Amino acid sequence: MLVLAGKRRTVKRYTHVYRENALATCFYILKKGSFLETTVDGKTEQVVTAERGQFLLFGMESLLGRPRNSTIRALGDLDVMKFTATDLNIKEDGAVKVARKVFDAFVEGELC
Repeated sequence: MLVLAGKRRTVKRYTHVYRENALATCFYILKKGSFLETTVDGKTEQVVTAERGQFLLFGMESLLGRPRNSTIRALGDLDVMKFTATDLNIKEDGAVKVARKVFDAFVEGELC
């Protein structure tokens, strides 16, 4: 059951969720809050927000065996679900399909 694999987590304001080029070991679904996404070169910067009832998937590099491609810092408290590839028993070739299933299950209410 997917709900058992995800771990609900609150990320406090101004805390880094992860940093660019770090080893990616998990991905997240943002349930509520805003974060700033930047790259080391500083050329790419955007604010990402999930309002009530919206869910955003981020940090998918972990499923593809890649390092993080950006830095994520909470602008306020974030409500997230954290998933690891190991917890989900994901094989690299099926990673994207599994991530889509997790996200769909979340949106449909199974993981809320």
